[in-house]
Amino acid sequence: GFSRDNLDSGSIVNPTFESENMKDGGDLISDWPYLNGLLNCAGMCDLIAIQANYSMGEAVHTGVTMIADGTDEAAFRLDVALTVDSGIGVVRHAQAGYEIAKDVANGKGKLTDESIKIPLWWEPAEKVTFGPDGKAPR
Repeated sequence: GFSRDNLDSGSIVNPTFESENMKDGGDLISDWPYLNGLLNCAGMCDLIAIQANYSMGEAVHTGVTMIADGTDEAAFRLDVALTVDSGIGVVRHAQAGYEIAKDVANGKGKLTDESIKIPLWWEPAEKVTFGPDGKAPR
């Protein structure tokens, strides 16, 4: 198994570092760590922890652990988990108004649809890639 500590934009809210000075003023929008935790749960992660960083009530982050045991099931779960866990950081920056993040989320720029998949993006359903068949639910 392996874990990821703080993902600077999708899994943490902190007024003094990591998420400070967001373009939209959303330094303390505390729903992002909780959304990240819920997405990781839906993404079949093995352990999800929502924690206070250094000061209760001032900073919250989501930690995650995933098991990679070489099975087909683990490969599928890792693909989904890594999609939602890293993709939410791109979505957070796109929502905040960062053009490069919007480009990435729309499959443009250095990171394209082949290298990063974005969960919960507001594009037409034909572009959403989720589930084993790669199609958005209708």
